[in-house]
Amino acid sequence: MATQTLNVSRWERGKEPEIEAMPGILKFLGYDPFPTPRTLPERMLAKRRVMGWTFKEAAARFGVHRKRWKAWEQGESIPQQNSLSHLERFLKVPN
Repeated sequence: MATQTLNVSRWERGKEPEIEAMPGILKFLGYDPFPTPRTLPERMLAKRRVMGWTFKEAAARFGVHRKRWKAWEQGESIPQQNSLSHLERFLKVPN
């Protein structure tokens, strides 16, 4: 319960709750209050948020190093074509 209170408090102060808490929050709300993701980095973050994955967990599930996933998600680098097509499929897998 303390973790839930902490996450609500963070959100009330304009900070996003911890990513691990997001699946439960989204389920409680019954919808995703975040804007529809349009870019690849936005879609990667949206997937992590819905699943509650850290950068490390998302990277491990996709099969790349955490720093690579983070760089892609933050728009610091762009996946090569073979990784990009695999990533597109990965992001489409239902949650």
